[in-house]
Amino acid sequence: METIDLAGGFTINNNGSAKPVATQQETIPMKIQTKKAEGNLIQKEIVKTMKGDVDNVKVHQEHCLMLSRYGSSPRFGEYLKSLSFVLTPVKLRKLKLEQLEELLERVRTSVANKTVSDI
Repeated sequence: METIDLAGGFTINNNGSAKPVATQQETIPMKIQTKKAEGNLIQKEIVKTMKGDVDNVKVHQEHCLMLSRYGSSPRFGEYLKSLSFVLTPVKLRKLKLEQLEELLERVRTSVANKTVSDI
């Protein structure tokens, strides 16, 4: 006779003379507890990260907006394109905050140099 449990293991009994073999059923509660603990830990990390990222998202959006305005400016837009700056909102959204800050600094420096020579 073959006995199949829902945990994935099975045993074969020879007319009741053999002892049943241990199945995976005994280890499942431990796996479930481990997965719940891992899930709780991951959820806590996500919440912690999200709280810190709210400010970062705001700053990221502000930098994207400033850079896209520089790129669409009638006075500086063509000049910045000639310097190979790509200041489209689609491209800017893909950049990290650190990259945006560095790009904004470079754009401001370029605009300051044009303004001095533009007089």
